[in-house]
Amino acid sequence: MPDQYLIHLNFLPLAGDLPSFRVYRKERQNAQEPRPADNIQLYSLPRGSNDVENRAMYWVCFDAQQGYEQCTVAPNFNNELTRWALFRAVCDSATSRLTADQFTVPENTFIHEINFKMQPHTEGEELLVVQPYVLRATHQFGFLVDFHLRLAETARFSRRVQQLCLSLDRNYRRNLDYYVDRSTKIRKFVNDRWSVLSPLTLPGATQKVEVSKDFAPLAADRLKQRVYVFASGREAKSQFVGLRDYGPLKPPSSSPKLLFVFRERERQAARTLAMALRGSRERQRFNFPGFEALFKSPLQIDSNPIILTDLSDQAMQTALERVQTENPRPVPVLVVPDGEENGYLAY
Repeated sequence: MPDQYLIHLNFLPLAGDLPSFRVYRKERQNAQEPRPADNIQLYSLPRGSNDVENRAMYWVCFDAQQGYEQCTVAPNFNNELTRWALFRAVCDSATSRLTADQFTVPENTFIHEINFKMQPHTEGEELLVVQPYVLRATHQFGFLVDFHLRLAETARFSRRVQQLCLSLDRNYRRNLDYYVDRSTKIRKFVNDRWSVLSPLTLPGATQKVEVSKDFAPLAADRLKQRVYVFASGREAKSQFVGLRDYGPLKPPSSSPKLLFVFRERERQAARTLAMALRGSRERQRFNFPGFEALFKSPLQIDSNPIILTDLSDQAMQTALERVQTENPRPVPVLVVPDGEENGYLAY
């Protein structure tokens, strides 16, 4: 095994040192003084460049304001102010190189980010999200870059939306390559917008800032193998094997009761599921020992299932009303037909 494991974050560090930049500032008079304007932020800064320990709170902006003094700021004077300067630089770069409909800047002064519109769909729009960031582990400034799907106002959550979010693959199954696909998409989007991201010019700086195209690697430690605790404090590395051999850590206080809900055409599917839960003699057919054998607790199945006429909201509401009136309240089991892609999400 290698002695060291490296993980590559979705963080693009700056290449080389950051230059000093220009701000305009005015010292805050008291803690109750309100913020003068939306484009002005409050930061702690040294009173003079030669004494970084003697600090005060200043109202800061990047454009000249009446009553504000011009000041040259070193990157290490205040990390949050330097992040804001990087944000201003990438916004200025986007404004000069892109049209207004190709990016948005959310109205959020707490988190500075810019969203580049990359790929439109009927369901929404794929975005490259860029945030200035300081990686304290390596003492580097740079940008977090991420992928996001912004849903259209009229879009409903569906399997297609999950696919566009990369949680499902092209066959609408769980995407086992989610992180690879996400990284690939981020890298493609970064390449498409590289002329905007690098080089950058901080406010008032004469030296341009280059951004590295390589994600920052960080040393990582491996976690110990996961272990599960079961009845009487016994341990196992597998949830299934542990439950089968030892039983749950805390058994249910009463025997659970299931109430099946299905249309007449799904009756056979519901019957097959009930047989598997009861622990059919055809155990090899289901590859499941049964609920009682696994959880060490008997299971009741209501012999009077709810037969739906259809999967409409009204039919579901009627079924819900019966569930709510029974005492003790059963656990409803809805059998959804194959091909009903929104059934699970809706009900």
